[in-house]
Amino acid sequence: MKVRINADSQDEFDSKRDELIKAIAGSRYDVDLEKSYKAKDSPIKAQNEMVNYWGSQFEKMIRELKKDIEKIIDE
Repeated sequence: MKVRINADSQDEFDSKRDELIKAIAGSRYDVDLEKSYKAKDSPIKAQNEMVNYWGSQFEKMIRELKKDIEKIIDE
Protein backbone atom coordinates (compact mmCIF):
# COMPACT_ATOMS: atom_id res chain seq x y z
CA MET A 1 0.00 0.00 0.00
CA LYS A 2 1.28 3.45 -0.87
CA VAL A 3 -0.10 6.70 0.45
CA ARG A 4 0.62 10.14 -0.96
CA ILE A 5 -0.06 13.16 1.21
CA ASN A 6 -0.02 16.76 0.06
CA ALA A 7 0.41 19.37 2.76
CA ASP A 8 1.11 23.07 2.61
CA SER A 9 3.85 22.75 5.23
CA GLN A 10 5.69 20.26 7.38
CA ASP A 11 3.96 21.74 10.43
CA GLU A 12 0.55 21.01 8.92
CA PHE A 13 1.59 17.44 8.18
CA ASP A 14 3.08 16.95 11.66
CA SER A 15 -0.05 18.29 13.36
CA LYS A 16 -2.20 15.64 11.65
CA ARG A 17 0.24 12.72 11.75
CA ASP A 18 -1.45 10.83 14.63
CA GLU A 19 -4.89 11.12 13.02
CA LEU A 20 -3.46 10.00 9.69
CA ILE A 21 -1.80 6.90 11.11
CA LYS A 22 -4.98 5.89 12.92
CA ALA A 23 -7.07 6.47 9.78
CA ILE A 24 -4.77 4.30 7.67
CA ALA A 25 -4.75 1.52 10.28
CA GLY A 26 -8.54 1.55 10.32
CA SER A 27 -10.72 -0.10 12.91
CA ARG A 28 -9.06 -3.47 12.39
CA TYR A 29 -5.90 -2.46 14.27
CA ASP A 30 -5.44 -0.96 17.71
CA VAL A 31 -2.91 1.84 17.29
CA ASP A 32 -0.88 3.14 20.23
CA LEU A 33 1.39 5.98 19.14
CA GLU A 34 4.53 6.73 21.08
CA LYS A 35 6.98 9.51 20.44
CA SER A 36 10.36 8.25 19.32
CA TYR A 37 13.51 9.17 21.19
CA LYS A 38 16.54 10.49 19.35
CA ALA A 39 19.70 10.03 21.40
CA LYS A 40 22.11 12.95 21.59
CA ASP A 41 25.82 12.46 21.10
CA SER A 42 27.77 11.96 24.27
CA PRO A 43 31.28 13.24 24.85
CA ILE A 44 32.19 9.61 25.64
CA LYS A 45 33.23 7.80 22.44
CA ALA A 46 32.38 4.26 23.66
CA GLN A 47 28.90 5.35 24.68
CA ASN A 48 28.28 6.86 21.23
CA GLU A 49 29.44 3.63 19.59
CA MET A 50 27.08 1.55 21.74
CA VAL A 51 24.13 3.86 21.10
CA ASN A 52 24.83 3.82 17.36
CA TYR A 53 25.17 0.03 17.28
CA TRP A 54 21.97 -0.68 19.21
CA GLY A 55 20.16 2.06 17.35
CA SER A 56 21.03 0.41 14.04
CA GLN A 57 19.92 -2.98 15.40
CA PHE A 58 16.61 -1.44 16.47
CA GLU A 59 16.09 0.15 13.04
CA LYS A 60 16.84 -3.18 11.36
CA MET A 61 14.28 -4.94 13.57
CA ILE A 62 11.65 -2.27 12.79
CA ARG A 63 12.25 -2.64 9.03
CA GLU A 64 11.78 -6.42 9.31
CA LEU A 65 8.60 -5.98 11.34
CA LYS A 66 7.24 -3.54 8.73
CA LYS A 67 7.90 -6.12 5.99
CA ASP A 68 6.05 -8.78 8.01
CA ILE A 69 3.13 -6.43 8.63
CA GLU A 70 2.94 -5.52 4.93
CA LYS A 71 2.74 -9.23 4.07
CA ILE A 72 -0.16 -9.67 6.50
CA ILE A 73 -1.97 -6.59 5.16
CA ASP A 74 -1.52 -7.66 1.53
CA GLU A 75 -3.02 -11.12 2.16
